[in-house]
Amino acid sequence: YESLTQELTHAIKMANEVIAKTKQAREDAIAEIEASHQELATVEATLLQDKEYTNELSKMCSDKAKTWDQRSNLREQEITTLTQAIGIVKGAVTEKTTAATVRFAQQSASVRLARALAHNAGAMQAIEAAAEEADAGEPVSFVQRAQRPWRPSRAAFLATGRRLRGSGAEVGVTEADGKDAVVS
Repeated sequence: YESLTQELTHAIKMANEVIAKTKQAREDAIAEIEASHQELATVEATLLQDKEYTNELSKMCSDKAKTWDQRSNLREQEITTLTQAIGIVKGAVTEKTTAATVRFAQQSASVRLARALAHNAGAMQAIEAAAEEADAGEPVSFVQRAQRPWRPSRAAFLATGRRLRGSGAEVGVTEADGKDAVVS
């Protein structure tokens, strides 16, 4: 009888150990499943954010591509327009240029005479009158809608004089010198 009791006690003890190990394994599995669910939720949230960012980035790239295409088309149109304008200007210059046309080559520049002329009201008026006479018989030029003589306002004339500092009288420029400068 004692040996049977001992065997059954031992079997119960072993079964209890197996149950305890199984319960521990079950708790470990439940904890692992909970951790996996938590990780899955985090990964799903990150994936959703990544998809939203990808969609937003895709839209931005698409908008930039459209803008690039529009700018490229505009640049092409500008280049075409400029090429046509250059052709028109070259054609107009060729038509209006003859062997008698004076060609200038600037070798040096001095602003002393210009400064003196700018401060002499009579010389400036003579220059303007001569320029208006010269332009009176010519046809309207490229892109010019109407031809009106340019006359600076008194305030503009005085402001120019103040900027140039000095007067024509100090340099000895007369109204006749201004006329000679326009004619030559």
